[in-house]
Amino acid sequence: MFWGPMSDHIGRRPTTAACLALLAASCIGLALVPTDAYWLLMVLRCFQAAGSASTIAIGEQARMFSRMPWLTVVILVYYSTGAGVIGDISSREERGGFFGLFTLGPMV
Repeated sequence: MFWGPMSDHIGRRPTTAACLALLAASCIGLALVPTDAYWLLMVLRCFQAAGSASTIAIGEQARMFSRMPWLTVVILVYYSTGAGVIGDISSREERGGFFGLFTLGPMV
């Protein structure tokens, strides 16, 4: 509910970069925090989840997931996120080849 509107407003690339930075910082923090500071582990884990959850929102499919089985959700997240990234990094001429390679993985 937070990342989807943000990616619509400022773009998918800056939102993805911000989420990746949040995820990386929280992973580093989790690796360095002492284990007796349980509250800090929980806070950093929440930030880690917020950074990694952006893949669903940035794929712009989050509204449909509430009524689907879990495997369908995983497949839709994979395809919607990958399709968005391929659309961002490729030109119209090369997009078909990239989509072909992208769908080859699940088929194998």
